[in-house]
Amino acid sequence: MGLALHYLGKYDMVMACYDKILEKSPDNAGVLYHKACTKSLQGDIEQALTFLEKAIILESEYAGKDSQDRVLIHSEKMQDFKS
Repeated sequence: MGLALHYLGKYDMVMACYDKILEKSPDNAGVLYHKACTKSLQGDIEQALTFLEKAIILESEYAGKDSQDRVLIHSEKMQDFKS
């Protein structure tokens, strides 16, 4: 459900879903990664990088350049949109 809301641009609802999942499973690297992407889309790069770092610590697969690029690309798209 979180990803569907993410693609619909319902970021506050997405974050609430992710937070509920993390209450039960705080070490869920996938959810932390998706929180990073969502925070990036919201323009909160500091928080995005914090969540990405946590995801990387838990799962090395998120350390790949592709994952980091996705978070930063979301940020760049938001900057272009705001311009």
